[in-house]
Amino acid sequence: MRKKFKLVPSSRTIFTGFNKKVELFRIKALRDIAKYNVKKGDWGGFVEKESNLSHKDSCWILPGSEVARDAMVLQNALVGSGSIVTGNAMVYDNARITDFAIVREFSAIGQNAIICGSAQVQGYARVYGNAIVKGSSTIEDQAIIAGNAIVDNFAYVRGDSVVKEDAEVTRSPLCIYNYTLTHNQITFTDYHIRVGDIQMLYPEWLEISTDDMRSMKIGGRCKLDDLKELLTSLIKIYYK
Repeated sequence: MRKKFKLVPSSRTIFTGFNKKVELFRIKALRDIAKYNVKKGDWGGFVEKESNLSHKDSCWILPGSEVARDAMVLQNALVGSGSIVTGNAMVYDNARITDFAIVREFSAIGQNAIICGSAQVQGYARVYGNAIVKGSSTIEDQAIIAGNAIVDNFAYVRGDSVVKEDAEVTRSPLCIYNYTLTHNQITFTDYHIRVGDIQMLYPEWLEISTDDMRSMKIGGRCKLDDLKELLTSLIKIYYK
């Protein structure tokens, strides 16, 4: 297999567990990578070891970004603009990590997903499809963001939550636990929660259970007072 890059010693270091300092290598292209307009001899970002970046396909790490520990960037994925991929994280397909985003632990970013704008993905979370996570939002635990979903504006999605298809989650700071959002059934804006055709102001926190949501006619009519009485433990919306 023809190598795509070489490792060049650098002065850049990171600290790992037990305060151990590890030196990073800078990558230098050994061939052109047309997809990202990289020419032979161009400098890339930083890696801890050669296995952090695949020699196959067009995947690349742009200057100022780093991939460390046992993280891997594969296929046609791109890490750029000061972003960090570390731990056992995997970025693959055509996924992009950019604009100071952080992907770590055992998370996986694939297909055409974009993590940007200082967003963080960690734990065992997965982001794929055409999903976008941005605006300093955090995705963690076993949460899944997929389809054309957008998570933005300091939103916080965790637990076993699934945000997919055309759903949008936004609000600073919004936290969603263990629920599935799909087809724009639930949309959060600055001061309102919209469920289907029903819109209501939410207080400092509101909790809605899966069973309660199933009993509602999504997109139909429902008294706002009924929504306000749904106080169980699977979705929590609160101000930090």
